[in-house]
Amino acid sequence: MLSSLMKTISHSRLIMLVLLYAGLSTNAQDSLRKISGKIIDVVTKQPISFAVVTDFETNLSFQTNEQGYFEKSTNKKVVILIITKLGYESQTVKINQLTKLPLTITMKIRTVDLSEVSIVADKPVKRLVDNSFYILDYQFTDNNIILLGEMDHKQRVKLIELNGKEICRLWLKNKKYESVFKDCFNNIHLVSKFYTSQVYFDNLKLNLLDSVRRSLFDSLLVPCILDNNDNLYFESLLDKKQTKTFFVINKLTKKASGIGIFSDEFKIKMLKNEAAFLVSKYGQIDEKNTMEDVSAGDLKASRKKEDDINFAARVIYTDAYIPILLNNDTITVFNHPNGLIHQYSTNNIEVDLQIMEYSHYKNWKPLVISDEIKHKYYTTYLP
Repeated sequence: MLSSLMKTISHSRLIMLVLLYAGLSTNAQDSLRKISGKIIDVVTKQPISFAVVTDFETNLSFQTNEQGYFEKSTNKKVVILIITKLGYESQTVKINQLTKLPLTITMKIRTVDLSEVSIVADKPVKRLVDNSFYILDYQFTDNNIILLGEMDHKQRVKLIELNGKEICRLWLKNKKYESVFKDCFNNIHLVSKFYTSQVYFDNLKLNLLDSVRRSLFDSLLVPCILDNNDNLYFESLLDKKQTKTFFVINKLTKKASGIGIFSDEFKIKMLKNEAAFLVSKYGQIDEKNTMEDVSAGDLKASRKKEDDINFAARVIYTDAYIPILLNNDTITVFNHPNGLIHQYSTNNIEVDLQIMEYSHYKNWKPLVISDEIKHKYYTTYLP
């Protein structure tokens, strides 16, 4: 009987312990509560999505959803939230057990009072050029800048220092130039549609050499694209500029050697299809017969109906972008059409071949920039 009584007491204690634990668990769950709210613009009343909400005490953060709504579980009686969003003034909200939920929190766009901003300079600020001089193009030369611009409907060239101080200027009387070109020998040329003129600096004056035909300039100077201590690097364009051949001439030996031939096979195929279409539509075109029986207007109108000329001009006839750059005594060819990067030593031996990842994505800008200090290359995505 004593044994039976002991079992009854033990069983009763176990029940009490279970009930006590259940009560503690219930109290803990009851103390855990959810706080929620919505963040909106004070003016437009539109929700502010993906605002950052930070618990002041724990420094833990989370974001609102696309509708500006947030929800957080806590067992604290008082919670202080800090809400931030780029372009808005931050908000601090204190929530206790009497706060009505869900909250509606408004945020104001951050404004800057310009009257509070002051600029102090050690010396007067100088403009790079006067307001009436409109810059068309420029090139750096030595420690100066050559500017091609227009003033009072007349063109002029200016040589200025890097701080903007003008060294000298030259009026261009009748000729109209479009751009400034620096060749691989660091000579500066003014380029127009039909001719070019080299600029040189002598006795504190700017001067122009006699003009040369644009075709001669394009064939002799433009292909020379790089110059280092030992070599001159050239490119030649074939197949309507969809294939590039790079070669190098040693300054000492005067010998030329090839580096590589790089083609955009897809565009070459498009060019062949375009040529085949033109022949099938208008007949074979040669230098003697330029379709005198078809007027320029009729030809353009007919061609426009059959195919998108803008597409042909921008896609088919756009030069293949295959730049060659010198950096840290390494020649690098960015073979964009084939998604490859070729690297050569100064004696023209290919030392590395890498896959070009970014060319497979759209919206990259066809421009590669070389940083000769950090020995890195950069490109740009249009967005």
